[in-house]
Amino acid sequence: MTCASGYTAEIEAVVDAKLAELATIPVGPLTGRRLELAGDEANVSAYVRRAMISIGQSLGLHLLKATPAVVLDQLCVVSAAKDHDTAGLLKSLINSFLVAYVTPETCDRAFAHLEGLEGLRAEVSEARRKRATTNLATILAGGTAPTKH
Repeated sequence: MTCASGYTAEIEAVVDAKLAELATIPVGPLTGRRLELAGDEANVSAYVRRAMISIGQSLGLHLLKATPAVVLDQLCVVSAAKDHDTAGLLKSLINSFLVAYVTPETCDRAFAHLEGLEGLRAEVSEARRKRATTNLATILAGGTAPTKH
């Protein structure tokens, strides 16, 4: 076994573990799996697996391991729906920031854009927190939480 094939096997093992974890997490707003791809389940699963393997090959095993399974799943779904290269999107994001950040003329603007993304992430987190609180209050009042997006 070559070093490359051993590394690929490690990536595939991590991807398989992420997919096994996803199999235990229902689709729906309460779990963060708000979006799903239409089509044959086997084809969708194969696509998500290939996309996750591509992320591992392009960006490394550490990033793949550190990224939550639901986030990887939703990234694959959105990028497929928008016809974007999943791993290429992440690679471009990182490379674009690095090039702009290390260039003295654009360093401050690159950092400002990073702060803007972090602010957007905080907005998403707050909206999710509010949605979860509302759903919990509905359940505690005897109702049922929404099961779809």
